[in-house]
Amino acid sequence: MLDKRKIIKIEVTSPTGRKLVVAEKDDFSFPKVFADDMPMRNIIIIKGRDLPEFELDKSLYVVTYMKNGDRIRYAAAVRMSLPDQLNVQLRSDYGTLMEERRRYFKVESDIECSVLGYMRGEDIIDFEQPVSAVIKNISIGGIFLFRADEQKFSPGDVLIVNFRIEGEWVNIMAKVLRIQRNHEGEIEGYGCQFVNTDPSQEELFAQFVYNVQLKKRIEQLEKDELMKEAMLRVKGPDSE
Repeated sequence: MLDKRKIIKIEVTSPTGRKLVVAEKDDFSFPKVFADDMPMRNIIIIKGRDLPEFELDKSLYVVTYMKNGDRIRYAAAVRMSLPDQLNVQLRSDYGTLMEERRRYFKVESDIECSVLGYMRGEDIIDFEQPVSAVIKNISIGGIFLFRADEQKFSPGDVLIVNFRIEGEWVNIMAKVLRIQRNHEGEIEGYGCQFVNTDPSQEELFAQFVYNVQLKKRIEQLEKDELMKEAMLRVKGPDSE
C-alpha cells in the first residue's frame, strides 16, 4: 500500500530502468486532482526546471525511496508534461519491492555512544559503568564502533548500544561481525550489524543517512559553482 508520508525521494525511469527525473522531498507532492468531477488517485506532481517532456499517457515507472531504506517501483503514466512540471499517475496502490541497496549505504559519523552490556552465547553481561565508544560510520543495517578501549569484544557478541541520533535516544542491539586492527595489531574498532531493529529505528537511521548524503551533495554543488566562477574570472568574460 502506498504510504505517501514516508517517501523521501522519487525517481522517474523508463521501462528499461534508465533514470529520467529525480525529485527530492521538497520537489514533489500528492495533491487532490479531479477530472470530470471525479477524483484521480495517486497523482504525483514533480516541480523542476528544464524537465524532459513526455507524450501524454506515456508509460513510465516511478521508484519511491522510503524512510526505512526500501525502494518500491510502480507502473505509472504521464498525465501532464511541461518544462517546469511533470504529473504522473501510479497505476496501482501496490508496487514491487526492489532489491535492497540503501540498507548498506553507510555514511561517516562522529556519534558518541555507550555500550551498556553484551550477550555472549547464553550469558548476559551488564556493565556497572557503560563503555564509551564512538560510531564512526552508520547505515540502516549497522555501525562501526571505534575505540571501545575498556572492553574487548569477540565476533558473535551482541552489544547493547545507547546513542542519540536525529534528536532521539536509541537503545539497540548490534552483533559484532568483525574486528578491525591497525598495522600493530591493536584493536581499532568493531563492525556490527543491527539485530531486531523496529521500523521507527530504521526510519531514524535512514533519515540520518539521507541528511548526511544531502548535505554532501549540496556542498559539492556549491564547490562546483565556486570553481566555475573562479575559472570564468581567470579566463575573462570574453571566454564564455
